[in-house]
Amino acid sequence: MNSIFLSFPETVKNEDITEYAQCLIRILSHAADISERVTPSKLVDAWKGRGQPSLRVRNTPQPKLTLEECERVIVHLLLEGVLKEEFHFTPFSTISYLVPGPQASSVLKGSKVTTMPVNFAGRTCKVS
Repeated sequence: MNSIFLSFPETVKNEDITEYAQCLIRILSHAADISERVTPSKLVDAWKGRGQPSLRVRNTPQPKLTLEECERVIVHLLLEGVLKEEFHFTPFSTISYLVPGPQASSVLKGSKVTTMPVNFAGRTCKVS
């Protein structure tokens, strides 16, 4: 059995990522308003206050997360239906764009709390 999937139950905690989800939805909504399509890497850059300045949303706090942790949050939100992928096909490639998913409005209204299991083994501080 692969040890990467093994963890001690006391080191895995559910962390509330609702605020992160709301920030990401606001960025994607802003991008749609300016007719800009957003790839996952563009979304992480805009969220962390880097990359294309027109995608940044004022008063959106930058996460104190590593690049890998930001990507994990986005993948989790995709699995939860808060975000969804739209694909663009060309003769030579397929491009994945992110848009708000069916659960996005519930998260923005605050009627849906989004949590994600986080492994704290070997960490000195929490993700958020």
